[in-house]
Amino acid sequence: MKNFIFIVALCISSFLIGQEQKKDSIMEPIKKDAIVKKVEKDTTLIKVVRDSMIGLWKVIAINKAPKSAGFKQVISGYKKASFEFKKDSTLSLSTKAPNAIFTYILRSVNRSRWIANDSMILIGTERNKYSTMRIKVIQKPDTVLFKLNERTKLPLILQLQKEK
Repeated sequence: MKNFIFIVALCISSFLIGQEQKKDSIMEPIKKDAIVKKVEKDTTLIKVVRDSMIGLWKVIAINKAPKSAGFKQVISGYKKASFEFKKDSTLSLSTKAPNAIFTYILRSVNRSRWIANDSMILIGTERNKYSTMRIKVIQKPDTVLFKLNERTKLPLILQLQKEK
């Protein structure tokens, strides 16, 4: 009987916890029948909520970046960058520190569209299967991170703040 009461209480508390969701949260938990994977300490794999991503996101810090000399211009461009995810699924990436390499990134991204796909934001076109850029969105208790270059050994992790 004690086991039955414990199981019922556990089910009810799980249901109630699943019903709680912050309105300004950029994510929602992955369904409980899916695999939930730890991404970093104090973070979990999340599902990006499209409407919450709409707006201007300003890079406030770079948490991790490749140390190779070839990445210096990329990093300096992202240090002063902003991503604007528009309601019509277009994306505007801008920087206050333009340079030759980052200008190429700007041209590629600014001709693209964006879609939310589980824990990722995919940037590109239907024709290229949204492969121009992939951003893994990580929400920590106090910040939002964009992890770029997800499939390479040169990850770039940006800390962002939503402006509007």
